[in-house]
Amino acid sequence: MKKNRLVEKKQWLCLGVFFAASWFLTLGPSSLELKILILIFGFGIPLFLLMAGPVVPRQTEETIKIEIFGSVEPWILFFLIFVAFALRFWRLTTLFAWPTGDDASVGILILDMVRHWNWDFFHGAGQIPPLIYWLGGLIYPPTQSIFLSLWLPSAVFSMALVLVVHFGARQFFSKSFALIFSALIAVSYWPLFSARLFAGPAGLVLWECVVFYLLARFVEVAPGNKGRCWASLLGLATGLGFFIHTNWFVIAGITAVTVIWQAVRQKRAGELFYFIFFSILTAFPFLVAIRHEGFGKHIWASGIWNNAAGFREKISVFIDYWVVLFGSVGYRADYEPVLGGVLNPVLTALFFGGVVEICRGFRKSFVVWFFLAFVLLMAEGFLSMDVEVNRIFPVLPFLFFAVACGSWSLLLGISSVWRVHLILFLLVIVGGFDVFRLLEPYWNVSRQPYQLTEVQKSPEKYQAFQILNKVQQQWGPGLVFTDWCPDCRDESLAVATYSFNSAWNSGLSFRDARWAAIYSRADYLPWLVRRFSDARWSYLPSEVPGRHSGYVLVIVPVDSKTRDVLFSWRETYNFFMDLNVRRIDDKNGKTDYVLIKEMADHYPAIPRDAFLQSCFLDKFFFDYMVEKTFHPEDARNRYSDYASMVRACLKQSYPNSNTYEKVGRVLMLEGFYDEADKILKKALTLGSEREAILADLKMLQTLRGSK
Repeated sequence: MKKNRLVEKKQWLCLGVFFAASWFLTLGPSSLELKILILIFGFGIPLFLLMAGPVVPRQTEETIKIEIFGSVEPWILFFLIFVAFALRFWRLTTLFAWPTGDDASVGILILDMVRHWNWDFFHGAGQIPPLIYWLGGLIYPPTQSIFLSLWLPSAVFSMALVLVVHFGARQFFSKSFALIFSALIAVSYWPLFSARLFAGPAGLVLWECVVFYLLARFVEVAPGNKGRCWASLLGLATGLGFFIHTNWFVIAGITAVTVIWQAVRQKRAGELFYFIFFSILTAFPFLVAIRHEGFGKHIWASGIWNNAAGFREKISVFIDYWVVLFGSVGYRADYEPVLGGVLNPVLTALFFGGVVEICRGFRKSFVVWFFLAFVLLMAEGFLSMDVEVNRIFPVLPFLFFAVACGSWSLLLGISSVWRVHLILFLLVIVGGFDVFRLLEPYWNVSRQPYQLTEVQKSPEKYQAFQILNKVQQQWGPGLVFTDWCPDCRDESLAVATYSFNSAWNSGLSFRDARWAAIYSRADYLPWLVRRFSDARWSYLPSEVPGRHSGYVLVIVPVDSKTRDVLFSWRETYNFFMDLNVRRIDDKNGKTDYVLIKEMADHYPAIPRDAFLQSCFLDKFFFDYMVEKTFHPEDARNRYSDYASMVRACLKQSYPNSNTYEKVGRVLMLEGFYDEADKILKKALTLGSEREAILADLKMLQTLRGSK
């Protein structure tokens, strides 16, 4: 077999440069100029040098149909399948220690479906389609595990991706190439990471591969009955993709344009009709949901056009989406891998080697389609106002196809005796490093829970759960008041404790509870300790070692002294949780004025309990200011309508500087200067939040002077 160019000195040198540039990016350079220089001199120029030279038409496309391993021992195949399975299912509910904020948002909506099943198509602020919620809602009742409901479908999808990639590649290429392609998918970071997230990303990539496989079969088959069959299957699969993830638009668009181009070029109008008909048929519920539920405000709100930052910052976002493929962007972007980018340095070098092979060794039509599709799948990131790596998740199959081509070229350049040994060695290096960076944030979580902040998880709620889980193992279900705090953006503690929380889980008897837990701001601790003399409490850690987060967990025995009080809190807690769920299940970015109004109308039902009155006031003003900030156009939301309720609530609440400062700031911004001055000065006597209160008083003087 002819020796491949990549084994020549120039190719080896360029591969080394790619590796070094990716390794340097892994260190996370923060300068925009430095990132651009690395992209140009570390990747661009070496890639140009590799592309220079004579072209051998379709060499790679033909050679990857040749078997280069000879016979592979069956035990090697079974071992690779076992490794892929183990990496996805080992400690499925505990390996990642704690759900992310997005996991929690999905989880709480799954639990809401368990409690009150609905057939809504879109869910959450991101308007995620229903498949993952329906799957989670079906898994929870028999398992009673929200973690399985969140992550079992993801692990199954990720494992199925390995099998689908192998099967699909085997239809067009050799067994050897299919093995390389699927083995890289089996042990690399992003496919493994997707197995431990809520099911949307893993399901998206799996179905993307299914659709592109069907598209390839449609393109390759001759017009006729078989063509109509493949067109129909492709249409069905394309429409069903809208049930999986919001990002499906781009994949459906690429598929549709390819089918139309092929139909026009080869005069296959009948097959185009079958594709369109079955696409619309399966996408019809999605189209109906757009009509009734609305769609697109979240996507529009996330766009670069809504970013008030300057041109440099917008260019920086564009550059960072390229950088994060091969290294760190220099700050913790959402879903950014730890220690590098989507591809580690070894895979990055192989990726660029594969790009050369694709450009020089495949037919021109495929090369154009491949790179246009690649850029389109990156476009959602380019058009975003910030860096969230999950937005470019659909580019993963294209990345790994290029990596597989680069690996193939590397193997062709060595003796056939060593090829199996080299690919196994490569998989050990790649898999070992990627598994390490997958687990690195979780090595010492029990001792250093602040490490969870690196991967957008709450250390204080994780620590609270560790305490609560031990208590429930000893004493059974209890009353777990997880969310007296006003901000409901992270409901991970509520989600994690649902199975033993008799305050919220209607399947448990709250009257049988022997203990209660209160997750609260630390400034309420003096009042809670006085109220419950037998209580035990823990300050919860923050991301800063040696400092607590400002939150506490208080454990209270349910006995004759505390039972009536704690039972009376349950109704208010459930009212708060219902508001939280409805706010998370935001319908197409619409105003939540209705929730504010419901809070005000519900106020007479709040017990005249100082703690509950304070919590109510905290939550009301948090939600009120969120609406004022994000929906200033809603003229219905007026403080004057709630002023008497606020005064009554403030009079009966537990005096604390945090609540008083919040109320005073709102009064100041609404123009009630005299009342704001009185409240803020009262807050100043309560002993904390002094800097914020003094800043508010200074602003108040300025506003009064300019009036």
